Amino acid sequence: MDCASPESFASGSGALLDRAAARSISGHAGARGMSLGFRPTFHLEVTCASREVRKCLRERLAEAPVVLGVTQVPGGGGGGDLSRDHFTLSIAESERHFWSPWLNLELVPHGSGTQLSGRFSPHPSVWTGFMFAYLALSVLAFFALVFAAALSMSGGAPWTLGLAGLCVAAMILLWWASQVGQRLAQAQMEELRSILDCALEECGWALQEHAAPLTEAA
Repeated sequence: MDCASPESFASGSGALLDRAAARSISGHAGARGMSLGFRPTFHLEVTCASREVRKCLRERLAEAPVVLGVTQVPGGGGGGDLSRDHFTLSIAESERHFWSPWLNLELVPHGSGTQLSGRFSPHPSVWTGFMFAYLALSVLAFFALVFAAALSMSGGAPWTLGLAGLCVAAMILLWWASQVGQRLAQAQMEELRSILDCALEECGWALQEHAAPLTEAA
C-alpha cells in the first residue's frame, strides 16, 4: 500500500478518538496479545518509509488525548531517514495515577518500510525506583549470605541468613507489587495501544505484528 499523502495527514483526525474508544470497548487491544510481562512489548511493521511514519504519527497523535514526546536519536544523518526516532506516549495528566503506563516507541527503517517497537513501562521515576530497590536488595542479600558462610566456617551462628531471607522476601513483594500495578494499568495500556493502532491506520498503511524484532534487511 502506498504512503498517505501529506495533505491527508490533517483529515480525519476527529474520528481517531471515536475509533480508539470503540476498540477499547470491544477489547480489540487485548486481542493483540497485551499480556502482562515484566515490561510488555510488541513489534509492528509498517509499509512506509520511517520519515513519513514519523510525520504522520506526530500529526495524528498531537490531537489524541495523550501526552506525546518525540526524540531524534543522534547518528541518523540529515539527508535521508533518521536511523531511528523515539516516541513516548503517556496518559493525560488529569487521568494519570501512580501505575499509569508510558509507551516507548522506537521507529527504525527496515527495507522500504519501518519497524515500530513498543514497550510499556511505568513512569521513569517509578521504574528507576524499582530497579534501584532490586539492585540494593540483591547486593545486601549477597553480602548477608557471604557473611553467614564466614560465620559458619568460624563456628559462629550464621544470623545473617535471616537478613538474606528478608531481602528475598522483599524482592518477591516488589515483584508482586509490579504485577498488581500492571493489572491496575491494563485498561490504560489498552487505551494507548488502541490510539496508536488507529493513528497508524488513519494514515492508510498496512500493519503487520511480529512476535520479535525484525532482522536487518539485506
